[in-house]
Amino acid sequence: MTIIISLLLLASLLPHLTFTARVNVGIVNGREAKPHSRPYMVSLQKNREHICGGFLISDQLVLTAAHCRNGKEILTVVVGAHDLRNSKSSDRIDVLSYKPHPDYIFNPYRNDIMLLKLQEKVELNNVKWISLPKKGEDMGTNTVCSVAGWGGQTINGLPTNRLMEANVYIMNNKECSNRWGTRVAVKFYHIHPAFESESLLNDIMLLQLHIKVKKSKKVNWISIPKKDKDIKANAKCSVAGWGKKNTSGTASAKLMEVDVTIIDKKACQKYWRKTYSTSRMVCAGGRGGFCQGDSGGPLVCNKVAVGVVSFNEKNNCDSPTLPNVYTRISTFLPWIRCIFGGVKQELD
Repeated sequence: MTIIISLLLLASLLPHLTFTARVNVGIVNGREAKPHSRPYMVSLQKNREHICGGFLISDQLVLTAAHCRNGKEILTVVVGAHDLRNSKSSDRIDVLSYKPHPDYIFNPYRNDIMLLKLQEKVELNNVKWISLPKKGEDMGTNTVCSVAGWGGQTINGLPTNRLMEANVYIMNNKECSNRWGTRVAVKFYHIHPAFESESLLNDIMLLQLHIKVKKSKKVNWISIPKKDKDIKANAKCSVAGWGKKNTSGTASAKLMEVDVTIIDKKACQKYWRKTYSTSRMVCAGGRGGFCQGDSGGPLVCNKVAVGVVSFNEKNNCDSPTLPNVYTRISTFLPWIRCIFGGVKQELD
């Protein structure tokens, strides 16, 4: 915990950028920095293309994010630049050694920090290093800080050539945790062995997490059916997710939910014909439903997850002529128990 808090403090205290093809982060709603007003800023480059930011903490050390280097990539550092198009070859320095944190984890990010030792010491012209926080130093909530970089200015935007900056404020840990939730790495992926990617038959997967989650007001698990049985037609259920709100829209930042009604399985088969399996699928309709990005979410009836969001009419979330289709969980109870034999008692 101490390491995580220290890294969060460092990230908030020191202006820097983490922009890579792996993680799209840039300066949004900012402004162009005054040329050379941040002489500690460096551009990490691969094949002479900007991939990440970093900052000098001495005449030979650069601090950056561990995720900025993938495997054995050879990176170079450009120092003293404002407009990357005008950087000189003399401003480009090779990296002598890479020191990612020994406990760095990629998914989810933990201890995402790395030290680079440069091949040579920098010359103090338009270049200067920045101080680090003292041990135990903390930033008060709502303290105004700043961040800078050459990353994209919009979602999926291309990197900018000129250094951009923006003011930000420090959030307290509780607020930050509430907004981000708890990230847990996946240990094992169990895709149903009979899954068919074209027909989406047996469209179900079990994920085993690296750690057990703790129950709280915001985290809990849901019951699944105890035995294989049909869901009665006209039953009132619900579905939730962060997917698109309409066909041409974007994913929702907030969890959305909608009430749906179970449709008779014979009617579903009439709608979907050979695509629909009465024993392995269930369908529902109503004034709303799911869209792209909602896949994998639960169909909930009487506080029990009876289905998994699977597929609907292609490119028509707004007013589908065909009902939404879910994988019928109760059919797969033997498979679920086989995968997690130790969990069997909890399922019964």
